[in-house]
Amino acid sequence: MTKLTVRTLTSTGTVTLGDSPLGRGGEGAVYDVTHISGVSFPYPVVAKIYHKPTEEDRENKTWAMLKNPPTSAAVAWNVGELYTTQGGFVGFLMPKLEFSRYQTFSEVSSVVSRRKVAPQFTVLYAYTMIKNLAAAIESFHTAGHCVGDINESNSLVGADATVMLVDADSAQIVDGSHRFPCTVGKPEYTAAELTHGSLRDSVRTVESDMFGFMVLAYQALTGGSHPTRAVYRGEGDPLDTVEKIRRNIYPALLPSSAPHGYSAPLVPVAAIPAGFRSLMIAGLNSDPKSRPSFRVVRETLEQIIGRLKQCERKPYHYFDSLEGSCSWCRVTGEYPELDVFAPQAPKPVVEQSRLPAVTFTEPADNDAPARRVSTKPSQKNTNPLVRPSGVTGSTPRKNTTQSAVPTGTPRNRASSSPHTSPGNHSKPPGGVLFPPERPVYKHKLVVVDGLGQQVQRPSLLKLLSAGRFGLVAQAVEAEFPQWCVPWWGRYSLAAPIIPLLVGVFIGFVMLVSLVPPVMSTILGQIPVQRFLSATTVDWVSAAPFFLGCAALLCLVVSALTWRVIRWRQAKPQGMSVAKTNWVWGVLYPIGVAVVWSVPMFFGVLLCVVWGLLWFLVDAFRHETGRRVH
Repeated sequence: MTKLTVRTLTSTGTVTLGDSPLGRGGEGAVYDVTHISGVSFPYPVVAKIYHKPTEEDRENKTWAMLKNPPTSAAVAWNVGELYTTQGGFVGFLMPKLEFSRYQTFSEVSSVVSRRKVAPQFTVLYAYTMIKNLAAAIESFHTAGHCVGDINESNSLVGADATVMLVDADSAQIVDGSHRFPCTVGKPEYTAAELTHGSLRDSVRTVESDMFGFMVLAYQALTGGSHPTRAVYRGEGDPLDTVEKIRRNIYPALLPSSAPHGYSAPLVPVAAIPAGFRSLMIAGLNSDPKSRPSFRVVRETLEQIIGRLKQCERKPYHYFDSLEGSCSWCRVTGEYPELDVFAPQAPKPVVEQSRLPAVTFTEPADNDAPARRVSTKPSQKNTNPLVRPSGVTGSTPRKNTTQSAVPTGTPRNRASSSPHTSPGNHSKPPGGVLFPPERPVYKHKLVVVDGLGQQVQRPSLLKLLSAGRFGLVAQAVEAEFPQWCVPWWGRYSLAAPIIPLLVGVFIGFVMLVSLVPPVMSTILGQIPVQRFLSATTVDWVSAAPFFLGCAALLCLVVSALTWRVIRWRQAKPQGMSVAKTNWVWGVLYPIGVAVVWSVPMFFGVLLCVVWGLLWFLVDAFRHETGRRVH
């Protein structure tokens, strides 16, 4: 039990804190207050105790908060300064929230989480929540402050659509002529004018708060999508969120803002009333002077809420009565997955088209033509992994950006015979199992991003820094020529065992017979023993040989592994595995041995030259020093 002194503007008292924190964050921990004396509050309070209370002028900032409170109770504000018995500042008191009554803004905005935590949260609740958020932020401005760090996690939403702003001590607080800055912020909620320098030196404004508010409003009405979200099919790496904010790129809201290579995603923007859409576009503008005031936004939302009419077909839909019919039903009629306010994920029903029925007649036995089963490959193969047994490994395959279809159910023309049915216990139809096509677009691997869109992969450095080593290996397999890759990849035809072993043997003989003499010749031309130890010289001379052997070993292991995997996939279907020809089976290991040993020669030469230069510089310094003495 910790006893602290509490000071308000009018009185001083003491509080006793609980032993264990209710929660802990980066700046401090929140403790329950078990006893209060000398001061009183009309509501339960908790104490926020800073980890480092003396940093960033926190005592003066929280005291300025105490002197200049907002006009709304929708903010978890400072109500009393806390000090130790020795007089050291440690934190402040704030109203206690019943978190069971609240969800974060992100949880009620994201369509996936909202269906779990608040399935009854309708369009009416969303508009009311947005209006209440605007009112809470406006109360900051009325007191002379700015929220600054507006984001989806420090805005809490109640079960009745009311809003509570937390982490108020991170806001920009103004006391007279002194300004205490807001030093934190999330890039996706930060206005364009604040993205060119340090947030610590930036001045937050009503207009910058408007930008963050409009991002939240957009997410609340679109199921959690960000205004800058776009489908990218251009060349090179796509623009990041900050750069799109600076350039006013909002493809769904403003399709004309999308540059070449970008297009609008499927987002239910058209269901938002036109008046509020125009305010969104203005509020997200990179020019602060173009953004509307919170009063205009709040009054517009009040008018829209007053005109909302409940949909008769889907009661969770509410639409502006000025539009005549339900805008949400119009938008989601063709794309049911866009119905972000549906309590459950819609399951679209795909119906067949019908034509007037024709009459089937049964031909006479002597008129019935003999039914043939084609042995030629179909022009439209529905499974890129399955080829009819007449197709060989030399058949050219066209690159595609789509992922390969699993081989669980091979299809070919033989399986469509009327005499081949499950009840006949016939043998599997056969065929040849090919590897998947390389999923590349413009020489780059195609991946699926977090929004479910197919895009070109990020740079290899970004993938490596993110620890996506498997994706890096897949990109190397798909994008580089096969003879440059020291392992047998998933996109290559299976290796024939005997040619593979012959090629590995020839490559190993080449390494044994060529690398040591060449290295001895190189190192013999330079007196490396004068500046490198004998052990180092041995390792340097053996490095190309060991690298080439390691590449050959990796090639053999991976080739056998993929051969076994393909065999296990093909066996249940009665299929064979497509293998590469004998010539390539022999030449591939030889090429790998050469490719992965030759670069090491240049590396050794570079090390030797560098060591020689270092030796000459050191000798020159030694000779100069001897002459001086």
